[in-house]
Amino acid sequence: MENVIKDVEIFLEQHPDADFDELDNYLNRKYDEETIAKYYELLSETLGGLDHALENPSDLFFKDQTKEIEFDNFFLIKFPEEEHLRKLKVKEWDLVKTDGTIEKEVEKIFVQAGGINIKVNDESTDLTPGDLLVMKKKGNVVLSTNEKMEIFIK
Repeated sequence: MENVIKDVEIFLEQHPDADFDELDNYLNRKYDEETIAKYYELLSETLGGLDHALENPSDLFFKDQTKEIEFDNFFLIKFPEEEHLRKLKVKEWDLVKTDGTIEKEVEKIFVQAGGINIKVNDESTDLTPGDLLVMKKKGNVVLSTNEKMEIFIK
């Protein structure tokens, strides 16, 4: 099966605009029906989770990483699912745009754009677009950045 996979990779590198029929013709010239059937079965198993991947593409990149990181004062959720953000009604929160430092009392922060450093008491971490920060207890935070940031704050 490794040979088939390697041949498919080589074929697709040499023919990047090839469609499925061209690939199928190529495989039929080189391999028997049983081998091709096994390859397509493997391919369908690999693509089996495609619907979920299309709904939540970040899962492909972060599938082996922890999506929620707990700190003493807050939780950091990397790329929360869209449905979760809708339930929180993030679009109704205050939108803050700045390129400096602000201090504010918050419960939750969703980073829309820009890289941000957040400091809560003696803890600090960097936030990137797509991060959701949930305070364990509403409190003062210091947000600082050297670039334009857009964040939703509740």
